[in-house]
Amino acid sequence: MKNIEIKNIPEVPSKIKRAVNDKKLAIFIGAGVSRFVGCTSWIELAKNLVEKCDIKPITKELLLKQSDSVKLISICSNILEDTDFMDEMKKSLKDKEIDTLQKDDDKFNIYRNLKNIGNIFITTNADRFIDSLLDASNIDIKNFDSKNIDNHRLYKIHGCVSDEKSLIFTKNKYIEAYASQVFIDFIDNIFANYTVLFVGYGLNEFELLDRIIKSIGPVNEPQHFFLNGYFQHEQEICNFEHKYFCDMGIEMIPFERDVKNYEQLIEVVNSWRDELQQTTENMQNNFDEIDKALENPNNSNITTIVQNIYNNNAQKQYFFSKAPNYQKLCLWLEPLNDKQYFALDAENENFRVLDFLKKVSIQNKDNEIKGITNLLLQIVGNVIDKVVDDRIVSDMIKIIFNLPVDKITLEHITFINSHFRKQHLVGDIQEIVIPVLIKNKKQKYMLLLLETIFGYTLNEKVYGNEVVSIIKHYWLKKLLKKHSAQIIDLVKIKGLKITEVFLKAVAGNSGRLSIATIRQKTPNEISQSTRYTNQYEKLLVFFIRDLLEKLSSNEIKPYIKKFLLEDENLIFQRLALHAINCKYDELKDIFWEWMKKTPFTHSEIITELWSLLKERSNKFNTDEFNVVINWIKSIDMKEHSLNEDENYIKKYNAYERKRWLLCLEDNNLKAKELYQKYNSIESEKIEHPEFYRWSSGGFLPPSHPVDLKKLCQDPIETINNFDPSKCKKATFTDDESLIKDVAKDLTACVVKDPLRFSKIINDFTPLDFVYKNSLIQGFEYVWQGKQEFNLKNVLDFIDNELSVDSFKSTDDKCKQWFIDTTARLIQEGTQRDDNAFDKDYLPKIKDIIFKLLDNKGEEKSDMFDEMNTHILSSSNGKVLHALVYYSLRYGRLNSSNAIKWEDDVKNFFTQQFAKDDVYSLLVFTILGKYLRHLQFLDKVWVEDNFNKIFPVNNTKLWNASMTAYFFHTERTQGIYSLFKNNGHIEKALESSFEKGAIKEDMISFICIAYINDIDSETIFDIINSNKKDNVLRIIRSLVRIYRKKQDKEIRDKVKKIWKGIYEAYKSSEDVDEIFAELTEFFVIIDKIEEGDMPLLVNTAKYTTGLDYTTGLDNSYQLIEEMARLSKKYPKEIGKIYKAIVRNKHFPEYEEEKIIKILNNLNAQDRLEIINSYREKGIYKFNEIGK
Repeated sequence: MKNIEIKNIPEVPSKIKRAVNDKKLAIFIGAGVSRFVGCTSWIELAKNLVEKCDIKPITKELLLKQSDSVKLISICSNILEDTDFMDEMKKSLKDKEIDTLQKDDDKFNIYRNLKNIGNIFITTNADRFIDSLLDASNIDIKNFDSKNIDNHRLYKIHGCVSDEKSLIFTKNKYIEAYASQVFIDFIDNIFANYTVLFVGYGLNEFELLDRIIKSIGPVNEPQHFFLNGYFQHEQEICNFEHKYFCDMGIEMIPFERDVKNYEQLIEVVNSWRDELQQTTENMQNNFDEIDKALENPNNSNITTIVQNIYNNNAQKQYFFSKAPNYQKLCLWLEPLNDKQYFALDAENENFRVLDFLKKVSIQNKDNEIKGITNLLLQIVGNVIDKVVDDRIVSDMIKIIFNLPVDKITLEHITFINSHFRKQHLVGDIQEIVIPVLIKNKKQKYMLLLLETIFGYTLNEKVYGNEVVSIIKHYWLKKLLKKHSAQIIDLVKIKGLKITEVFLKAVAGNSGRLSIATIRQKTPNEISQSTRYTNQYEKLLVFFIRDLLEKLSSNEIKPYIKKFLLEDENLIFQRLALHAINCKYDELKDIFWEWMKKTPFTHSEIITELWSLLKERSNKFNTDEFNVVINWIKSIDMKEHSLNEDENYIKKYNAYERKRWLLCLEDNNLKAKELYQKYNSIESEKIEHPEFYRWSSGGFLPPSHPVDLKKLCQDPIETINNFDPSKCKKATFTDDESLIKDVAKDLTACVVKDPLRFSKIINDFTPLDFVYKNSLIQGFEYVWQGKQEFNLKNVLDFIDNELSVDSFKSTDDKCKQWFIDTTARLIQEGTQRDDNAFDKDYLPKIKDIIFKLLDNKGEEKSDMFDEMNTHILSSSNGKVLHALVYYSLRYGRLNSSNAIKWEDDVKNFFTQQFAKDDVYSLLVFTILGKYLRHLQFLDKVWVEDNFNKIFPVNNTKLWNASMTAYFFHTERTQGIYSLFKNNGHIEKALESSFEKGAIKEDMISFICIAYINDIDSETIFDIINSNKKDNVLRIIRSLVRIYRKKQDKEIRDKVKKIWKGIYEAYKSSEDVDEIFAELTEFFVIIDKIEEGDMPLLVNTAKYTTGLDYTTGLDNSYQLIEEMARLSKKYPKEIGKIYKAIVRNKHFPEYEEEKIIKILNNLNAQDRLEIINSYREKGIYKFNEIGK
């Protein structure tokens, strides 16, 4: 007899898969399943009942020795009182415990998994554990109608402990039940039309099922199945029993008990559940049922679907994702609520559930059902007390404001206020909440919300504790722009009372806020927005301003009087003056009472007071004019001036008094005469008298302290006669600034007429270096523009300046500018042959360069955080660049020579090897940056001095030259061996560089050497070094190399590296990140061989797929390559894709390519992959292959 293999997890028979697809799998659940949740076995129950019987000890002893549980239970039922019998039954079946368990308790797992496998369920168990997963209306304990067998139902053919009369545990009841034609027809129908799977049964229980098994009848091959456990040493028994059941038309499927005993059945059922979900149409069948029920809901299908999604997360996700697309959702609300689907909090976040609730609230809004409204209110009330998640808060707001307005309470507004600081909720407030409150005139609610709209905090990190709006000012501004006017109409004077409190709190005692003007600005005044205006303060002030303008004079009069006469707070005085200006006739008495107190002319208040006087002076009477004029005449600016000169004070007073007289002169002759008087003292025109300060905005016009034309015609005399101390200066302008302006103009003159200035250049010798620098700068620009001038004169001038003994000792700070500009001029004339100095000038240029080198600028060590940038901007760096450019120009002119540079230049660099100071960092940076160019000039010198250019024992200088080389230079393979053989590669791999890209470039260098057969060892040393970042760099580098040159040789070498990394890291803790990057190597695959599959599968499964936190899908490249290969290798790509989704990665980007892959796969692979997406809650591929 052939051995029947006892597997840890047996394979799912194809007939069971077919039955699942056809919705024809019936599962018989036996007592073994109930044992997993703590229920006793039948024999234990029987013996417990015997112990409870009041009988002779000898009789009890004899009964306890018997093993026929049905016989014992039958005997005990005749001895015990019904109550005692049922108490022991319930105790044995853990009946009280069931009601204390949560729905996600692990004890329900095996039932839940069985529920997700089968279509109908038959059990001989009387406990209520499986009942908890079904709706009571889908459980039958008495009525077994063969003509009305429905899927998703549970048939308890031995009754239920909850109904004593239904129980079938005694012999006579078995005989009676099993003899019933109704029962026989029911069982016959099940076995005739369904594939049956027995789970949790023992051989002794099959004796009870003899009548059932007889229904199967003779068959050629088994159509039904029985899961049974065996130890490996029970192989022969397993074989015998397998044959025994086959003869009864049942295929026995053994599983191994050696490790977990019968509890291995739990693992088997769990595994089968996963496999059947992935490999059958079961999931889509369930989805189709959900769609049908959503389309045409009734009590029956609602009950069934709610029951099903309760036990299956994939079905739950599908239901809630699709439900918002259907009508009649209100019918679903109560059944779902009964199952506690809407107990949303931080621990239970299901945003699809929220979408469902929102759609219900919308449908109910359109056609209200009172019971639905009340239920929504109940759900909202349960959620808002504990919710912390922003998304849930936002959706709750939407649901609340879809309710009838009379159901919205102040508690709901308080809930909104408590979460208002979340910026994305502001949109909900603006678009949903405020319009409803305004439309329904909910003033009390709006006032409560207003307290949060203008809520603020203090930023203690800023000096003075800056006031910061709870709502970011952009959103606050947007909200007020849209709704401010309507809010004001609703809140009226009560809104002023609330916002006054806020303004007092943020303005402090002085009320000095940086707001240019209270009133709406004219286009010309928009530029006067104070740079440092606090946006929250400004918006609050403007809202109060609009309130004051909108409200009636009688309403605001008490506030205006308080603001102007009682408070000494400037912002409130400004608001009061603005309001009086708007409602002058009704509020003027308050203004004149204040004016008679001779108001303090604080600069903060000028704009509002000046505007009022200007715009309302046409209504003043004589006495009122006199009050104002007398106040103007009393203005004395002495205490505001730092200059105590009497004549200055006199002019200052005249200027300020003119400002105020401008308000009145159009309407009062006396004011006009006074203006003329003061204008004779100080005639400067006041452009914008209503502002204490006015900025014209934009860029300041260029300053020309001397006549530009005269400077260009006679520069020496003009400069010599220029005295900045006698020039009229703008604010913040000093003598040095004016000198620099003249120097800039001199540069412009040189550019305009370079030939003339090159002829008179020696005339500039006596001038300061600020002018000499500008002169040379002009010639630099001229050379860039390829204009003609006398280069010899310019070079001689520079040489002479550098040769003067005093040049080195002069402390003229512009001397360094002169050096910079000279170095730049030399660079311009030597770096390109198409615009180069004539070779005859090279000796002079070299002489100048060495003199520049002899005048080094001071270097500080803290200036070298970014050496490769510093060397471009520092004086010393520019001079060193000039030396290199000069040498390369010389080398190009002598390109036929083996050595193409001059000894003095070579000696300069050679001598630097012996030095180690701050300046050396610049030199070694230059050496690294221009190493390839130095090879062109003198290859032997570079090779002889390679370890001096990269001094391994001096980390600081080595870092400088290495960083510069890999940062700037295009690397050549000819020099690789010098780095490798002298230990620089090894040191670089162990070093940390300030620029992260240096290590990347170094490894790219190594990869190129590997591809070109120069170094086949180092790359594998890196792989085996267990340094993740370096391995990732190898992968990225090789992909770039292959993309540039796609040939077979490179492909084979990259594949070798792929295998090396795979073997080195397949058990590493970094496997996820490294293998995800390795998927880039799929670009090299042109054919798939069987031996490649472990590598490809185990690499691909680590692709990251869609990252929902960033919105990025890092698998797009892999999908592109799989699409390319899928038509030629559908079987292999199917296997790879299944590995990806089984590892819980679900590519979504490149959707068209994913569809192409799926269409190319065989039907089973396609189904498994799509099922994985479905289980994840991704349904975009549902229709493929149907």
